[in-house]
Amino acid sequence: MKARLAKIRPLLPFAFLLALGSLLMGCADRSAFEVRRMEHYDFILHSDKYGWLGDDISQYQVFFLVKGTPKDLAERYERLESYAREFLDGETVAHYKDEIRSKYGEDTKKSIMLRFFRTSRYLPWKMGKDFYYPEIREGFPVDWIGVFTLDLDKQEFCYNMVWERKSGFSDYDYGKIEGEYFPKEMKNASSFYKKD
Repeated sequence: MKARLAKIRPLLPFAFLLALGSLLMGCADRSAFEVRRMEHYDFILHSDKYGWLGDDISQYQVFFLVKGTPKDLAERYERLESYAREFLDGETVAHYKDEIRSKYGEDTKKSIMLRFFRTSRYLPWKMGKDFYYPEIREGFPVDWIGVFTLDLDKQEFCYNMVWERKSGFSDYDYGKIEGEYFPKEMKNASSFYKKD
């Protein structure tokens, strides 16, 4: 018995850490669903007819941090879509449309892209006033979990999708897409980027 216990004893700290990690991950999954703006990243992406998209396109990109997202991707999609529709009320849409129009004119194709990111070591939920916002290459797109794009000219969503990304301590495959979900009507998206 003592010999068996002596063999197991070195493994006890690892077993304890594994159990603690599982407990913490389980608690994280049950946290309340919350969304917060990350205005620091917002910008207008523009391409004229000579640009990378080969058309006159202006897209206001708005960034959000999310915690407590459901594991089920269909449910995650519903939660984020509901938030996107609530966020994009008439006043907000008119504001973004006016900003694009004032910078790039009436004739540019106009859209708003809402980009949702999970909390992570790069993007913690609690950010102090002196928080250093990482550049895109440091933490993105490995923490990008959802996108909802509203075509402002047609007043309809033209490209929506959510992802499940790998977590863990290793940088080797952190952020690898493990699953994706989008409604059937979005399968051949995006009409916004196709020339009329």
